[in-house]
Amino acid sequence: MSISPYEAFSMDEKRETQGIEFETPWGTFILARPGGANKAFKTRFNDLTAPYRIRGIDLEEIMDDAESKRVFIQLYAETIVKNWRDVKDAEGNQIPFSVEAAIKLFTDLEDLFNVILQAAQKMSLFRAKLVEEDSKNSQPS
Repeated sequence: MSISPYEAFSMDEKRETQGIEFETPWGTFILARPGGANKAFKTRFNDLTAPYRIRGIDLEEIMDDAESKRVFIQLYAETIVKNWRDVKDAEGNQIPFSVEAAIKLFTDLEDLFNVILQAAQKMSLFRAKLVEEDSKNSQPS
C-alpha cells in the first residue's frame, strides 16, 4: 500500500513546538521537534555555535567532542525538552523539571541524553497524519 508524500511528511506544528509525550522506564519526557516549526531550536543553535563558526570551516573541525556535547545538551534542555514527569534522582527522589536540572541529568547520563536525542529526531512522532488517526480512534462509536 502506498501513501502520499503529504501523508508521510506533513507535520503537526503544535506537536513540533509544544511537544509530544515520550514515555520511558525512567519517566515521561515532553519533547518538541528539533527543526520544522520549532524555530527556537534553529535560533538557539545559531546563538550557541556562533563563537565556533569561521567561514569555510565546519563546526566539527573547531569544536572538540566535549564542547559539542555540552552545546547540544544545553540546546536540547532549552528548546526540545519542554517538561518531564516521574524523573528521579539516584536516591529515588522526584526531580522537578528545569533547564538546569535537564542539563545536569543529561550531562551525568550521556546514554539517557542519546535516547532523548534519537526520540526527538524521530519524524514520525510529529506527523500530522498521526493527529488525525488519534482523533479518529478517540471518537465515540
